[in-house]
Amino acid sequence: MHILIADAEVLVREVIADFIERRAGGRVAQATTLQEALDAARTSGPFDLILREYKLVGMNGLRRMLTSSRGRPVALLSANIPRPIVSQALVLRAAGYVPKTLSGSTFLNVIRFLMLGERFIPHDLIHEPEQNDDPGSIHDRIEIEVLRRICEGKTNRKISVELGIPDHAVKVHLKTIFAKLDVTNRTAAAIAARDLGLV
Repeated sequence: MHILIADAEVLVREVIADFIERRAGGRVAQATTLQEALDAARTSGPFDLILREYKLVGMNGLRRMLTSSRGRPVALLSANIPRPIVSQALVLRAAGYVPKTLSGSTFLNVIRFLMLGERFIPHDLIHEPEQNDDPGSIHDRIEIEVLRRICEGKTNRKISVELGIPDHAVKVHLKTIFAKLDVTNRTAAAIAARDLGLV
């Protein structure tokens, strides 16, 4: 059992690594940053499993980690991740999501399961109601189209023409998008959209 854990929270990472080594006899490499994890995957891999804290550079970081994993499973590790993020991770072919809150024995069973090439999502998350009415989510078709064009660097006028909506409507959609993504400008919105896999 050869595992890589990438997590900026040093204490949590070391506790998990020590637990795996003592209870399962595995070898655990550790990384504090995304770059350290990518370097470890390149120089010390392939690993049987890579566990990475989602907050370590978000969805773009996951894409890069999957590319560097040499086809081995990569799973998200976190105390709590919203269901839409987990869904996006699965679309990218991540192995699933391992909560830090699992009991020790369950945690070991889950990582063994993942190393067999299976996928794991917590039962509670699977049965969580859809949050289509969540004001912080972007699911409106027009909002997605506006956001896609923001990422392409298009002006409000160009967006207006392409979508066939008035200039003021574009401004309203932008204001709503900024609020939902908790950003204040177009560049930040584009970065957030790509991190969340919205475009």
